[in-house]
Formats: sequence, structure tokens, C-alpha cells
Amino acid sequence: MQICTIIIDTILSFKYGFQPLLFEAHEICANSVNNMSTQYKLPKLPKSSKKLITALAEHSPLTQKELITKVSMPAKTVRYALKRLSEEGIITEIPNLEDMRSVFYTLNPMMEPSLMEAHIEEAKKALAHEN
Repeated sequence: MQICTIIIDTILSFKYGFQPLLFEAHEICANSVNNMSTQYKLPKLPKSSKKLITALAEHSPLTQKELITKVSMPAKTVRYALKRLSEEGIITEIPNLEDMRSVFYTLNPMMEPSLMEAHIEEAKKALAHEN
């Protein structure tokens, strides 16, 4: 998806004669997002898990306490969402060397990048429809 943004921004930087090309680029990028979610069988996740995916995509790594503050959800809901995401292999834990009682959560760097991008896009799309 980042490559789509770069291509569209490049086309927009030219002033004249590129409207058909811009339309084509928008179509290709829109189709690639739709194909990502159909290409992979993404697990059905609760809204709370999708909120955590978007928060971690933007501000990773975060502790559980920081996540609770970022997403404005109860601690129990965040714990459940973290458990689901961990079971699906979407997030991973990193030891907090400053406070060994807590861990940092981050999106799994070992997951295939296009699959992770599909998870992020699906979460953003689901949360956008909610608003």
C-alpha cells in the first residue's frame, strides 16, 4: 500500500495530462487492497483487537498500560484482545528491560509483510466503517 501512495503522490506532482493515469493508479491500488483481504483468509477478530492492531501499527512498541490509554478501553478488554492477537501470531512480546514486570507488544516482525499489511488494512477499514 505504501508503494501506491508513492505512485499517486508522484502523479499528483505533475500538473497536466496525467488525470487518466491518476484514475488508473487509484483503481489499481483499490483493487490491491481488496485482493489482499481475499488473498488471505484473515481470522475473524473482535473490534477491540482491530483497535490494537491500528494502535500498534502507528505507535509500536507499547506496554499494556500504554495500549489501554491509547485505545481508551477497559483493561480486561485489552487483555482479551492481546490474547487473541497473540494466538493468531499477529503480535509478539518484547521484554521490557527497564521494568521486568511488564512487556512491550509489537506487530509480529516475522509475519509475511503482505499478510501483516492485509491485517492492518482490514482493521482500518472495519474501524472506518464503524465511525
